[in-house]
Amino acid sequence: MEELGCYYFHIFYPSHIYINQKSPFDFEFEDYNYSVIIIKTLRSLITNDFNNKIVGHTDNEGLRHHELIKKEIDLGKGSLVIEFTDGNIAYALDNRKHLYTEFYTKDYTEIVLLFESTKKADNISIARKALDYFIDCYRHVSGDVLTLSITKTTYVSIVTKEYFYIYSEDELKLPKEDRNKISREFKLGVKQMTLPFWGTQGKRLQSDETKIAADLTDFFKKKSKTNSLQEFLLRAREELNVHKNYKYAFIETWTSLEVAIVSYLRKAKLAKGISKNKIDDFESQVGISYLLNIELPLIHKTNDENFKIFIRKVDAIRKLRNKVIHQNKDITPTEAENAYQITLEFLNYMGILKIFPAVVGVPASNDLGK
Repeated sequence: MEELGCYYFHIFYPSHIYINQKSPFDFEFEDYNYSVIIIKTLRSLITNDFNNKIVGHTDNEGLRHHELIKKEIDLGKGSLVIEFTDGNIAYALDNRKHLYTEFYTKDYTEIVLLFESTKKADNISIARKALDYFIDCYRHVSGDVLTLSITKTTYVSIVTKEYFYIYSEDELKLPKEDRNKISREFKLGVKQMTLPFWGTQGKRLQSDETKIAADLTDFFKKKSKTNSLQEFLLRAREELNVHKNYKYAFIETWTSLEVAIVSYLRKAKLAKGISKNKIDDFESQVGISYLLNIELPLIHKTNDENFKIFIRKVDAIRKLRNKVIHQNKDITPTEAENAYQITLEFLNYMGILKIFPAVVGVPASNDLGK
């Protein structure tokens, strides 16, 4: 028989959650009954010290030891202090050396989430999913956009603790809704730790740094400007590779395609002598499907098999986009990656944009959902 008990999940959530209720919030989510307790809000001190370092480990009888070199907070001449309206210090800068030290605060909310489960269940995953749901509900009810979902709070470390309490025979005899109303004493253990900037810290672009430097110098020399198409592509790449938000990555990808196609056709029409006013009059009345499948083949210099394959692939992205917008379809990592890759290949094939050449050579599949 599986051991039944109460799973406790503890976290210092990296935001000030505006709730003053001390009693639990009880809710049901995906076949589990949860209780969330807001313990308190608190403010931590974060130090960013360019002079500080962690000493490499030393062996002592086979054990590894680490020593963190600490320093007193001594704000002397040349320091900068910024205060909150209540007089408390919000930010301090020790600027006496070239490698300065800064101190600033971060708001947190201590939260405990608990639910009845079995010891063998993947309770940490269940708890994190329930916490995401609770925060999402709080954001919708309060309108608090300053409190981000846990997947977007990548700028600080997050430590989660847990404890699984096994019910006694007497507790099992209690009604299910009363089993976790009992006061219990136990010590939480660290279960997971998420390091700051997990999406970018320690990662490097697989790029030619010398070429990037030369390209950037050339960019400034020619007085070039960034454009909306590049911005949409960069946003798509960021959502895809850093935030892992595949639906947003897909939407940004499609937007870049739509911007590129409309701009390409507009330029071709102007070159044919069609007035700007006429184009403006009709542009909003013509759908992107018509522009892609009718106008683009008419204007493009060739209508060979390669071009037709690209049109079919881009049209598949368009159809998937309609499902995302009108049916709230989720996007898989594969669908987002393939849409992005096809977009880069298409824009380079059309000569619309020469960007990210390092990833263009990877052939994209046709796996764009059903």
